[in-house]
Amino acid sequence: MIATLLDFPHVIERLNDPVQVPGKNDMLAFYCPLHESSRRKGRCWINPHFGCLLLGCWSCGTDPQNGRSHKRKEIMSALGLTWRDCMPKEDVRKWMAVPGSRTIYHYKDEDGNPLYRVVRTEWQDDSGKRSKTFSQQRLFRDTDHLKDMVDKKWIKDMADTRRVIYRLPEVLKAIHNQRHIYFVEGEKKADLLWEMGFPSTCIAGGSNAHWLSGFTHSLSGADILILPDNDEPGITYGERVFAKLLLSNRMKSVSLFQLPDLPHSGDICDWVSAQDGGELVKIAYKFELLTAKSIPYGSIMIPKR
Repeated sequence: MIATLLDFPHVIERLNDPVQVPGKNDMLAFYCPLHESSRRKGRCWINPHFGCLLLGCWSCGTDPQNGRSHKRKEIMSALGLTWRDCMPKEDVRKWMAVPGSRTIYHYKDEDGNPLYRVVRTEWQDDSGKRSKTFSQQRLFRDTDHLKDMVDKKWIKDMADTRRVIYRLPEVLKAIHNQRHIYFVEGEKKADLLWEMGFPSTCIAGGSNAHWLSGFTHSLSGADILILPDNDEPGITYGERVFAKLLLSNRMKSVSLFQLPDLPHSGDICDWVSAQDGGELVKIAYKFELLTAKSIPYGSIMIPKR
């Protein structure tokens, strides 16, 4: 089982006037002990992958998005708590990183200069069940604190970092050469399509990310074919991206296409794996024949839910 806030009464009783955050059953708001404020800017939530309790504050910079751990420790210290107080009971699922599962995807500007990266890590619990996490990290700046640095020159706080589509320089070149651009949910799928010879892109954060006008601008004049994951969130996300691109009136064409015979929650990676171990070149040819049947601008082709 995964821990809940009810498993940490000894922590919650130390929070200053905690209340549940509207719409989030696993998060509490409280008055941060590090500063005076008329609003509850402190946050207490469960890490869904490890079952441990985390504390943060929007003002102090320890919210779930940037996670500056040095401030988190200060909040815990001010409340008289240690990391042990925030760890789950022994019967709660324990997660460990899968060796060799860490993958890094770099996001670059038009000239190929690095802007930020996404670190993908797979985890496995004691029963063998797997999960995955994604961490967005930007380049370290002279104004940042050294204690926030990870891997020598990266920092988890994205701050005002410019957001771009994945593999932007290559996508722009493909658009210039009048190639179709495939839009997927996740860098792993985009890289697979590039390996098959099909220009592809995505955005960091997938279905949870906000669509920015800069993404639309980068894809202007392109023929876009969106390949959503075969589940409710994936299809909804695909429809949302489709609508954004269609309503911009800046695309040459936009199509939304679901590959046939995908299992529930399946994607392009699953479809390729199911092709009886054929050569990637032959699989790519079959994929091209299927997607060539995608429908014209302004339409959607997805199965009934």
